[in-house]
Amino acid sequence: GGPPDLPPTSPTENPSSGDRGDRGDPHSPARLENTSTRAHARACDTSERVSGIRASEGPPGSPQSPHAVELTSDLVTFDLETGDAADLHRYPDPRKYVRLPGWAVNDGPVQIQAFAPDLVAEAIRSGRVVTGHNIMAFDLPALVRSGELTMTEVHQMAKDGRYLDSLLAARHLDPPMARDKGVDATRKYDLDTLGRKFELGAKTAKASDLAKQYGGYDQIPVEDPAYREYLTGDVELSRKLYHHLLSAFGGQVPPYLVREHRVAALAAQISYNGFRVDVPELQRRIAEIEARKAEAMEILAGKYGIPTHDAKGKPYKSPLGTKAGKAALEKALREAGATSIWRTEKTGEIEVGSDHMLHLSREYAHLGQVREIAKCVYRIVSARTVYETVARCLHPDGRVHPRVAFKQATGRWSLTEPGLTAMGKRGGRHVEREIFLPDPGEVILAVDLSQVDMRAVAGLSQDQAYIEMLTREDPHLEIAKALFGDPRMREKAKAIGHGWNYGRGIRAISEKEEIEPELVRQFDTSMRERFPRLVEWQTEVRALAESGALLDNGFGRPMRPDPGRAHTQGPALMGQGAARDIMMEGLLRLADRAPEVLPMLRAQVHDEIVLSVPEKDATDIARIVVEALTFEWKGVPILADASPFGQTWGHVYSAK
Repeated sequence: GGPPDLPPTSPTENPSSGDRGDRGDPHSPARLENTSTRAHARACDTSERVSGIRASEGPPGSPQSPHAVELTSDLVTFDLETGDAADLHRYPDPRKYVRLPGWAVNDGPVQIQAFAPDLVAEAIRSGRVVTGHNIMAFDLPALVRSGELTMTEVHQMAKDGRYLDSLLAARHLDPPMARDKGVDATRKYDLDTLGRKFELGAKTAKASDLAKQYGGYDQIPVEDPAYREYLTGDVELSRKLYHHLLSAFGGQVPPYLVREHRVAALAAQISYNGFRVDVPELQRRIAEIEARKAEAMEILAGKYGIPTHDAKGKPYKSPLGTKAGKAALEKALREAGATSIWRTEKTGEIEVGSDHMLHLSREYAHLGQVREIAKCVYRIVSARTVYETVARCLHPDGRVHPRVAFKQATGRWSLTEPGLTAMGKRGGRHVEREIFLPDPGEVILAVDLSQVDMRAVAGLSQDQAYIEMLTREDPHLEIAKALFGDPRMREKAKAIGHGWNYGRGIRAISEKEEIEPELVRQFDTSMRERFPRLVEWQTEVRALAESGALLDNGFGRPMRPDPGRAHTQGPALMGQGAARDIMMEGLLRLADRAPEVLPMLRAQVHDEIVLSVPEKDATDIARIVVEALTFEWKGVPILADASPFGQTWGHVYSAK
């Protein structure tokens, strides 16, 4: 359950989890503490290619339902040595990418067989419990790409509670501290650090050292004794870590953590699916941006003396980032008549940024040369690098396969390589998404949750007036009317509503949004009068956060606040953490109701799901997805809206 005065986790709100008891729980100590002599003998029998497996049908490694294989092993621990992690979706031969698999059945010895993904896949199918470190995000997808597992099997085993990824488990046991940046900066979860922390042992070598020695991860000889010793040590340490974590959980894996493995399987599915890119359009946009930047730099160099080469004649990669470039820029601006020059706190040099250039162009609108300099610099420094990032991450299949991580304290997803989370959506920036295409014969479908952060806060606070308001009003629209007298300011009002829910003060809202303080004060007074229970809840959460206690997001996710930032961080962690799991609940409902839709997933960004769907079935699929994302949570209706169908990801938002 949750902390005092916060809504506890209810089993009925987590349909994917539940108390199976020792008899049904694959992680039960009753199943794992004793290993049979016969199982151990099988593990040691080198005459069998893999210990303890009796497939009901099909050749070794053929895709099968997990239920078609008799589960003859209590625990299977595994790890893979592969090519470079960045090449997971681009390595020419997926089977050769999995170079050295290692696995252990129960407490038996580590088995190693070079270039044999089929053997480790068979071992995985045989295990009542499968463990390893970061297996959900990397090792299992590598086996799927090799053709020896299917994503259907990965999802089913996660649903059956048969995984324990020690990375996910360690984060749950000891959540990261919530910070603006670098949530893992001081709290590490890699296998070596966890082994040392729990006094289980440590790595004796680094695969990276061997890669440097031989010229790449895929060049390390599979017979190298150090390579094999490294793999053996990882498997043995992972097995020890599994038992330690299970003991720390009191012998029973928390239901939320079981659910989190299902969520991780969904993340792996999105990365595996990839997102098709319009390569010619991508190249055209990159060339266009480079041409604009070159033209602007030519003006700055030719008319205003900004140096483009160093004293030896070598061209600068970024002329405006050099000391000489900054000095010349300031000199040019002063000679043109500008006196209000912003400087960085760290170096005292002129600030070369888009905000400063906008300031100069407005402050000195009457001085043509200042405006021209500011415009040219703005054109260079504000040029979006998203296209270059997409080009760098493009795979031979014409897609990007983003890495999906949820390292933040709230568990919110981050799609990187490339950063799909940062792609524009509103204010005309949806054009950045136009380089992403559906598959041939398909269209893009985007489905958004409606006011999910507000609905999360309503459910957590149980303010009945706030819940009622959400059933009959568009709160963002009402805020836009109240503060701006203009419903078209809905998007700006959205940020204000979230800010108020999470404790942003009157002055902060006024200055950030450029609204008269008196108007904001009236808004604040009105909210406090209308929703007193919500205000009480904010106070309760802040007190808990200030005490350093872990917060429960309403689903069972523990979150660690920074006591020094409790005023805003407490409510924000709760609201954003609950919103994250409301989205995940919708995705899991979709997985249960229509698993055939999962290969259509392309991204999940904030409150949005993006899919590539067959055009002929698009209307039916949109209805299925919306229905899955529509449910009730803690008395609050969770709603979703489908976008118009689009020929690109950007087109679905072109009318908004």
